[in-house]
Amino acid sequence: MIMNRTFRIGFVVALAALVSAAQGADVISIWGGARGTIILKSDGTVWTWGANFNGKLGIGETNDLHIPVPVEVHGPGNVSYLNSIQAVMGCEFHNVALRNDGTVWCWGQNAYGQLGDGTTNDAWTPIQTGLTATPPLTNVTKLGGRPHFTLAVKADGTIWARA
Repeated sequence: MIMNRTFRIGFVVALAALVSAAQGADVISIWGGARGTIILKSDGTVWTWGANFNGKLGIGETNDLHIPVPVEVHGPGNVSYLNSIQAVMGCEFHNVALRNDGTVWCWGQNAYGQLGDGTTNDAWTPIQTGLTATPPLTNVTKLGGRPHFTLAVKADGTIWARA
């Protein structure tokens, strides 16, 4: 039991050090899992670290590498950086962000269509979710999901699912 407690304390200290390494604005949300961590900072930027399997880090890198320090998520099409984000969610193989304009952006593995772009192509940088839906997915207020699916709650209370 002492060994387990020591491990937990060490893990928390190491995690706190990594979060503080994402310099600048304060961290307002954090998701962690077996393959990586995603944080949202108060300035609306998103940072990730861990395993880049299928583009989960959102940095435009197509190699499966492991990054032990926070890196800022790139913008759509690998231009600039993702910004104006109000919420994030980390899933097992993909990540999700909710922009201030009510649109949803996903990146990472898409083997089951969980990115919601109408394909099963992985995304190495964020892509807008639900553009191919009728009507397109907009006015989202909350996110949900797990390993192979993404959920979005719209302002009208309807729930959209992509899996």
